[in-house]
Amino acid sequence: MAAMRWGKDMGLVEPLVEGGADLNARDSNARTAIMFGAFSNFAHGVRYLTKRGADWSLQNEDGWTAETIAIKQENHEARRVFSMIRMRSVAPDLWEQHERKQDR
Repeated sequence: MAAMRWGKDMGLVEPLVEGGADLNARDSNARTAIMFGAFSNFAHGVRYLTKRGADWSLQNEDGWTAETIAIKQENHEARRVFSMIRMRSVAPDLWEQHERKQDR
């Protein structure tokens, strides 16, 4: 979680995830790594965690999801990630185009 909160560095996040870190682990306030990424507008980290299976629908102790946090913080890049995830279920072809662009 700290790597998402303070680091904004995929060099910190990737080894933890690849090493088997629990993507949905919570702190004492029920916050997850993806929530910290949404709070700090670390869009690349948020996208990475969602692609690896992090549950972005979990709620913290205030009832906020990672998407809610991004909205309340006016973190547009993180909000865009959640919008794109929603698009995946509505328009899978557009989602695939977006993913190909992001992976370049």
